[in-house]
Amino acid sequence: MKHILVFALFFFMYHSFDLSAQNKRDYQWIIGGNSGGGGILLDFNHSPINISYQQTGLFMEGSNTSMSDEYGNLLFSSNGCKIINSKSEVMENGDVINPGIIQEAYCSTTSGSPLRQGVTAIPSPDGKKYIRFNGWNGLNIFDFDAATGGLSNPIHVDFSNDTINYIAGVAVSPNSRYLYLCARKNIYQFDLQAPDIESSKIKIATWDGYQNPYSTLFYLAALAPDGKIHISNTSSTYNLHVINKPNCPGVSSELVQHGIVLPSYNFATIPNLPHYNILNTSFDCDTSISTEVADAVDKLLFFPNPAPTNSISSVSKAMQS
Repeated sequence: MKHILVFALFFFMYHSFDLSAQNKRDYQWIIGGNSGGGGILLDFNHSPINISYQQTGLFMEGSNTSMSDEYGNLLFSSNGCKIINSKSEVMENGDVINPGIIQEAYCSTTSGSPLRQGVTAIPSPDGKKYIRFNGWNGLNIFDFDAATGGLSNPIHVDFSNDTINYIAGVAVSPNSRYLYLCARKNIYQFDLQAPDIESSKIKIATWDGYQNPYSTLFYLAALAPDGKIHISNTSSTYNLHVINKPNCPGVSSELVQHGIVLPSYNFATIPNLPHYNILNTSFDCDTSISTEVADAVDKLLFFPNPAPTNSISSVSKAMQS
């Protein structure tokens, strides 16, 4: 049995890198939802992306996945409790897929499975790197051999658990060069082609404090078929963040906080799907701008106080990353 499971895992990982004939299987995402059974459809068959409200009857509260056919037509989606088809009908034997405590505590209500990705593990789009990240074990990067399934040359990067908590989100650019790491209030970029990957770490964004209606802190990330990286929030909000040019270094990658407006709540959900094709995406990178964002200022001191017309100000310290 053990050999069968290992073979099945290897088959999935290997063939997820070579499915050019099935290059639209990730073109429709069902995310979010409300207690009335409404969800959100992100349709990447259109440019720009088409976003609409869908009455799915499938409330997603952390866990989610969607699958389309090779032509980009939605086949089914799941919230970890049940599986529905493209007509929002529960599929045969798809009504109780998570029996036990999850089914009893959550699936019997209007909620979906609350189990979120405390650990994110993804391959790079070219299949040459394997990345695993969570708040307790930090960032781990391996060379990946798609022919054997072997991992080698491990690189470990520590992250403070006070900074990450349980929040974990990573994605890799279409050209497989830049790794993006979401750490609640900050997003970092690593250059996977740098001689010293750990030292290539730069901060490209600090959360701006926006709420809609709850905090839009950075959470899960996924490379979408449009070549952009979409990022969910840790709370129920009407927004996604988006990195418009992930092939570009530093802040020229153009992260837009809460840049995508949604027609309904989305609580944390973003799918983690295989890379069905290599995206032939090119971006014009503005390398004239700074490659890293500055730390926010913790305190400003003004002298004297109250001040006359002419005064002197000083910065006491910068916030820690």
